[in-house]
Amino acid sequence: MMGTFLKKDILVLIRDRSELIVLLAMPFILLTILGFALRGLLGGDTEALHMNVAIVQNDHEEEGIAQFVEDLRGSGLPDEAVETLGATAAEVSPIPMLHQLFSNDEVKELLEITELNEAAAKQQLKEGSVDAIITIPNNFTYRILNKMILNKSSESELEITVNEYSLKTTVLENIMESFVDTLNFETAIAQAAGESGAAITEAEATEVGGVETITATEPISSFQYYTIGMAVMFVLFVGSTISSKAFVEKKQHVFHRIMLSGTSPMAYLSGKAIAATVISFFAACYFI
Repeated sequence: MMGTFLKKDILVLIRDRSELIVLLAMPFILLTILGFALRGLLGGDTEALHMNVAIVQNDHEEEGIAQFVEDLRGSGLPDEAVETLGATAAEVSPIPMLHQLFSNDEVKELLEITELNEAAAKQQLKEGSVDAIITIPNNFTYRILNKMILNKSSESELEITVNEYSLKTTVLENIMESFVDTLNFETAIAQAAGESGAAITEAEATEVGGVETITATEPISSFQYYTIGMAVMFVLFVGSTISSKAFVEKKQHVFHRIMLSGTSPMAYLSGKAIAATVISFFAACYFI
């Protein structure tokens, strides 16, 4: 009896050409699209994410530090304290930290940085010569130093300008958000410890976290990764297809005629389950 139901379900599926084409062709089409769209990323190839970024420097770092030191002198602090905080300000100035980020080997594989004025950067962004613009606003250094060292309510933001959002621009936003979050986190630690810039400098000198390899296996390609995913999707799709066929049989009273023949409902259900399992197994093996 089980063999009869299995044969029936396979024949019904084969005769439905449109359903069969979708069932077999859709995973291959999706695999091709996803494999080429994200080729090389799982293996560490970042060529697809490489982008040209223009830096617009509207801030003057030396003037910002000088203005910060001048404010310290005007606040009535002792000269020794002013000199100490001024030296700290020069050490923790955010602009060198940002340039240090861009000079990192891993970041350089993704971003090609060019310093331009605002007009030239916008023109090249419009022409497509650059993919994004990072604008460092005026008084950025001064405001950040006030927040980092004196914990004054003074904030400033880096601006990112893009023509359209894509995977590459999302990666750029994540890099900049990570930089800002790290800077804010280390500032909060320094302020909580009561050591201001000294703690930040020490934190910068000490590498926090890292990447640890837990396997010596070579990374898989995007095609290999999505092949497994498409095989799983194929199996799930077979289950839904068999279920839809059972619903059609009930609607057309095929199920009632089977029951009138004296067949147990559990036999009918088991036949569907076995048919779906067998079809999924052989099809998934062929697909992989």
